[in-house]
Amino acid sequence: MKPKYHVILEMAIEQGVQRGWRLAHKHVENPEEHVIIERINDEVMSSITDYLPLKIMILSDTLDHYIRETEADLEGLSLEIREETNYEDNAIEWLSEQYDIVNQNLNNLKQIKQIIENHEQHS
Repeated sequence: MKPKYHVILEMAIEQGVQRGWRLAHKHVENPEEHVIIERINDEVMSSITDYLPLKIMILSDTLDHYIRETEADLEGLSLEIREETNYEDNAIEWLSEQYDIVNQNLNNLKQIKQIIENHEQHS
C-alpha cells in the first residue's frame, strides 16, 4: 500500500504553521507580522524535514503540483486586484494582503522544493 504523499505533506505544512503561530505568540501577545511569518516559515521547514525520509521523487512531484496551484491562485488574485481598480468602493487592500500571503506561501513551497533537491543531490 502506497502512502498518500500529498496528504503527508499537507499534514507537515499544517503542523508547521500551527507550531509557528503558537511559538510566535508564546512570549509576545501581539508579535509583528514579520516575526509571525518568520516563525511559521521556520517551523514549516522543520516539519517538512521531519518527513524527508519520504520518497523524494514523489514528494517533489507533489510540491510541483502545489506550486502550480499556488501560482494559479496568485495569478487569479492579480487579475482580481486589477479588476477592483475599476470600482470606487473596492477590496484592493484586502486582496493585496491575500496576494502577499499567497506569494509568501509560494516562496515557502519553492524553498522546500530547493531543500529537497539539495538533499537529493547530497544523498
